[in-house]
Amino acid sequence: MVEINKLEQTLGLTEDEILRRCSSESLICAPKPGYWTAEIYSFGKYLREYGYYPEWLRLYVSTDHGPSILDEPLKTELDCDAPVQFYHSPRLVEAWKKISTKPCYTFLSPFVFYRRTRKITKNVDAKGTLAYPAHTTPDIDDEANYEIYIEQLMSLPKEFHPIAVQLHYNDIRKGQHKLFLKYKIPVYTAGHYADYRFAERFYEILRQFKYTTSNVVMSCLFYSVEMGIPHSIYGIEPAFNNKSDINLEKGKVNFFKHSNYRKIYDLFKGLHYEITANQKKIVEQELGINDGIGRLQMSFILYQSLLKIFLRKARSKLKNINLRML
Repeated sequence: MVEINKLEQTLGLTEDEILRRCSSESLICAPKPGYWTAEIYSFGKYLREYGYYPEWLRLYVSTDHGPSILDEPLKTELDCDAPVQFYHSPRLVEAWKKISTKPCYTFLSPFVFYRRTRKITKNVDAKGTLAYPAHTTPDIDDEANYEIYIEQLMSLPKEFHPIAVQLHYNDIRKGQHKLFLKYKIPVYTAGHYADYRFAERFYEILRQFKYTTSNVVMSCLFYSVEMGIPHSIYGIEPAFNNKSDINLEKGKVNFFKHSNYRKIYDLFKGLHYEITANQKKIVEQELGINDGIGRLQMSFILYQSLLKIFLRKARSKLKNINLRML
């Protein structure tokens, strides 16, 4: 393995800070969510801001979790009783309309809205590479050998050094950060997915780096390229084992069966020093940059959804009162 301690390194976070950011005890988050997908990763904060909707009101819309790599809506999205569904990509909105009559719209990525309104750009002295290893969930494990991945990262050409990693909350909880710290690789995290500071932390970390990489198609790919940072899919492929996620096949997960995943993977596999026109085009599509609804329409939909839920609850209460009177 490469002698990591001889390579230039960024500072990273202390283990105490990594764990503190991922603790549920230090959260700054939304009021109890109406639908959790619209609140995670700071989405709720910037959906409200985009739609002129107050922070203290619950959101009653459903969204995807980020730029999707799949070809069709998830089962949990189709089963959700929210009045409206949002997707980052117009591609999925069209797929939705073929199987559901519920209103569905493309929305501008809340991350992009945050970055652009705050005028966040890459630091002028940005250097090195931030790696985003494939992240797991409580339902899905990754059984790949990440010591091999570390060796691959540290064997990157010198132009990509120094190397650091950013880990997801679920992998911090599973102790993956300890492996990277063991090999003296700086570790970052944006913290708990429910924390409203997630996007702020994400970009504060990202802007320090000249390049990014991951070993699977992930949201970081889209956010990096949109910000002007070249992204490379590189390293050992994850070995996902789905234990209980109803949206995916049980056991070994094969994302390559999705044509959209294969297309994006092929565009970004290998090492990239620049962003190509085709990469930029697909990133803009999958982030809703040219197709997302405007702010006034978003405001109307958010308040309309609130009213629909209010009326739904009122009808339910009235029905229960009538049943008790029988």
